[in-house]
Amino acid sequence: ANVSGGANGTTTTALDPYGATAGGAGISTTTTAGSIPGVTMGAQCLPSLTVTKTTSTATVNNTPTGANATYSIVVSNAANRAAATSLSVSDTLPAGFTYASTTSATLAGGTTRSPVTNPTAGDAVPAWGVFSIPGGGSVTLVFVVNVAAGVTGTFQNPATATYLDPTRTTVAGTTSASYNSASSTGEDVTVLAPPNIELLKRCTSPANCETTRQSPGTELTYTITFTNTGGRAAQNFFLIDIIPFSVDAANSLIVRSTEFKVGSMTFTPGTTALTLPVGGLKYFSDVINYPPPTPPWNPTAAYTPVGSYDPNVTYVGWQFNGTMAPGATGSVTFTVRIR
Repeated sequence: ANVSGGANGTTTTALDPYGATAGGAGISTTTTAGSIPGVTMGAQCLPSLTVTKTTSTATVNNTPTGANATYSIVVSNAANRAAATSLSVSDTLPAGFTYASTTSATLAGGTTRSPVTNPTAGDAVPAWGVFSIPGGGSVTLVFVVNVAAGVTGTFQNPATATYLDPTRTTVAGTTSASYNSASSTGEDVTVLAPPNIELLKRCTSPANCETTRQSPGTELTYTITFTNTGGRAAQNFFLIDIIPFSVDAANSLIVRSTEFKVGSMTFTPGTTALTLPVGGLKYFSDVINYPPPTPPWNPTAAYTPVGSYDPNVTYVGWQFNGTMAPGATGSVTFTVRIR
């Protein structure tokens, strides 16, 4: 654009201005589409959606019965844009995750919802509808999912808003905007496995006690090694074992073929943070019926052993303070004598 002033006029013959003067320079300025009053036309009128997804449960402790995680999806339309209509929001959940419930659906900036459609509990791809989001408007969905027992690891997943395409050539033509799960860790959920204590019990003394028949009067020392192979620390750890016995199947009897050596219980913390408090050693003299109960046994009667060898002790236990981190290992021992 040229805004220079125009020249003055003159007569046709003598070129006399007869008082005419040149024009002054004009003014040039720049404006934006958003500042122009009235309806914006063309591509500027199309909806411009942004989809974001976050979680308030970045770390989840799984349990034998499963766990829960909470997500939030926000779909917003840029200001001065046309409304996104007939819009639905969907979320493809990770394997082992299923929809549980919707905590809230918040409409802002003139957003409306009709009809109201919600997912069904158990859905692997929950979807919500039906929204109309004008320029500057948004919808925020907060919902809870179930995480199946046994699921562990870090999980990412996207979210998608699908709406009528303003440039569609068919009546029901749609377009979409999505949250890219790889673009952020905001929605990442790390599921930790529960504690899992693995036990290994062996006869460790005398050296040949696992392979050679032993005689009456021989002392047998048993070592129980315990390791936390789970994903988080174990607490309130209590270890219990039964004093070895034999079975008279013909007469359906338990035969107390060994007797507990009083004072033989030991504890080696190893790599654990466990401690054995005063009173942490437990003794029980419950009657054992035949066939023996299915483990874990649950003795009820506390007992104080007497003498050097006490045949009345039927169970021994260690009640620890402290925690056992994942991968930590320790051990205990006790001794019996063959009767």
